[in-house]
Amino acid sequence: AASDYVDLFPNPGDGRFSIRFGDWLEGNYDIEVNNLLGQEVYRSRLKTAGSETISFDLSFLKNGLYFLTLKNENLKKDFKVIVSR
Repeated sequence: AASDYVDLFPNPGDGRFSIRFGDWLEGNYDIEVNNLLGQEVYRSRLKTAGSETISFDLSFLKNGLYFLTLKNENLKKDFKVIVSR
């Protein structure tokens, strides 16, 4: 359904990213970001009521490609994230 979407933007970005959650996606989510070597470079937990946008800051990372996984017990979504300044 259209209300079940998750969107990450802007991508590529300077390190300050936002995740937009659809209406029915309330809950706690874990964010994990790994570099190309598979090393974890960022981990966070966030809580959403659904239908909102939550920002987070990866601007401490070097320019490059990273793999972001957003997950909870009901959802797992993978994004390729490009940090570019």
